[in-house]
Amino acid sequence: LKHVSEVPVGPAQLPLSPHTLSFCPMTTLRCTMELDFLNFAGRAPIPAYTGVDVQPEVISRLRAMKPDRFLVVTDEAVEQHYSSYLDALGADGTPVHKYVL
Repeated sequence: LKHVSEVPVGPAQLPLSPHTLSFCPMTTLRCTMELDFLNFAGRAPIPAYTGVDVQPEVISRLRAMKPDRFLVVTDEAVEQHYSSYLDALGADGTPVHKYVL
C-alpha cells in the first residue's frame, strides 16, 4: 500500500488532506485496501481504493472521520445485493440515512 503522496498523478502529486483515506486509523487493523486511479476519457485521475474482504476497514475509515451522521445514496441494484454492507456504520449511535434511487 503506497501512501497517497508517493503515487504520481501525471506531472503533479495528489494533494494530501486530513480527509483522504491514505492512512490506517486503527493500529490493530491491517490495511488491506490498495490505492488505484480511475481515469475517464483521459481526464483527471480519480483516486479509488480496492481490496478483498475490506468491510471492517471501510467501516473503520468512515468512522475515523467522526461525522455527525452518514448519508448513503445508492441505486436499486446495489441495494439488492449489498443492502447490509454499511449497517455497522450506525453501531456507535451515529445516525445513518440511506436513500435508494
